[in-house]
Amino acid sequence: MKNGLLVIYDSEAIYAKHLMDYISDKPGMPFKTTAFTEKNSLFSFLKENNVDILLISAKEMCEEILEFDIQKIVLLTDGNVISDYVNYSSIYKYQSSENVIREVLDYFVDIHKQSGVVPVYSKQADIIGIYSPVGRCGKTLFSIALGQVLSEDYNTLYLNLDEFSPLAKYCNENNSGDLADLMYFFKQDPSAISIKLHAIVNNINGLDFIPPLTYFQDLREVKTQEWANMLTTIASLDSYEKIVIDIGGIVSNIFEMMEVCESVYLPLLSDNYSLMRVEQLEEYMLSHDMGHILDKLKKVEVPRLSTDNVYEEIDTVGMSEIGDCARTVYANAS
Repeated sequence: MKNGLLVIYDSEAIYAKHLMDYISDKPGMPFKTTAFTEKNSLFSFLKENNVDILLISAKEMCEEILEFDIQKIVLLTDGNVISDYVNYSSIYKYQSSENVIREVLDYFVDIHKQSGVVPVYSKQADIIGIYSPVGRCGKTLFSIALGQVLSEDYNTLYLNLDEFSPLAKYCNENNSGDLADLMYFFKQDPSAISIKLHAIVNNINGLDFIPPLTYFQDLREVKTQEWANMLTTIASLDSYEKIVIDIGGIVSNIFEMMEVCESVYLPLLSDNYSLMRVEQLEEYMLSHDMGHILDKLKKVEVPRLSTDNVYEEIDTVGMSEIGDCARTVYANAS
């Protein structure tokens, strides 16, 4: 396995160290990161190492840098670049470190295609599915709550496979893509999915999530097996320990998706109509030799929240009564 190498060079020592520490602390990064604040130390390092990306302050850029073996030079700018280097790739340095990482990863994706850097593989992460044949039962809120609860102890990723998702409100304005882009990238180059994944992932209260679809028609033709293949590939990366899948309408075969899940939570309501729908689901599974999948199902009656503001609910749902429900259900299943 080959890891990439990212070098940061900026005479602002506090900035350089903060950015290096932030990137180094992110799990699953496809490169090692080191930082320098003095030119002589940088040059000594560059003489002995092949660098994938040099992230250099635009004020420090000079012709001597071009003599070293560096695949990609990216300027850290404050909005200004001298005319000699205007054709170089650049990143605005005074934005969030998360946005800087996303842009660096986009550049790294391009390098990967030529250099053959591969993702780090490890023990398979647990894939936990959430599905319900009952509408308005709290499925998405429970899914996010479970993800937030799990993220307190595990590196956790949440994916929403519905046609529409309220999580779009929480996506970063500088997104490098959404779920459709990740699937497209996976089809083109499965071995590089870890790079694209980290480039697009967002976070809400400690829970990483992939930005939901902008246009669900983009993925209507994606086969369930392709979703399953992408999920199992993500699960094998050294990035996450738990993956929560909110199984929705863009999945054509829900049972095929459940196959890859270690367990499947089934939110429901207590009224007769809802119970009848769940009973129909169970009968269908038994009549089609899917008893092994039925054994994975764990029914959950999700409590209702007092607030009518769905966005307020999502932001803090892991600390609500639904979060308490998720804690109890997961603890009992462990």
